[in-house]
Amino acid sequence: MSDDLVAGRQSERPPGCLPGDGHGDSAAADSRASGVRILHVDDDELNRALVRTALARSPEPLLRNARLTEAASLERARAILAEGPVDVVLLDMRLPDGSGLALAAEMKHAGESDPPILLALTGALEPQQRGAALAAGCAAVLSKPYPVASLCDLLITHLRRRPPQPASRAEHESGDHVQQSARHHV
Repeated sequence: MSDDLVAGRQSERPPGCLPGDGHGDSAAADSRASGVRILHVDDDELNRALVRTALARSPEPLLRNARLTEAASLERARAILAEGPVDVVLLDMRLPDGSGLALAAEMKHAGESDPPILLALTGALEPQQRGAALAAGCAAVLSKPYPVASLCDLLITHLRRRPPQPASRAEHESGDHVQQSARHHV
């Protein structure tokens, strides 16, 4: 991962260019485009709105078609994670009911066979904060305020490294229901 993504500086790639792919690799991205699940944990509505807008306007289908869930507290984030798996957790470090580091550490020690990618988003600029986030299990740290392009590049980079995930049980059941309904209308 390049330092420009960790430090929150704008990537030198032209807009629309994706990291490490030379404009290719769309087949792999398309196969995962509809199934990416992102949990954004941040108590600031403006930060959540920024991420919503960035994903919705992304030229990359992997991000544009992602299913975004939001939580304004650790308590709500834990409840969402208990409902089913997610692929990525965008995790603010300072939340009203505790530190995002606590959630990152819990997830690291949960021993899941395929844990979500944890990306820390922090307004703290101290090097020890970055080190603590990485030690707690975060794959990267992005300092606020960050350019939207840096967030998108970071998400794309980590999602492309991750093998496609099977659909959750609820998705299988809803898919079976759709298939059964389609058969009845044939």
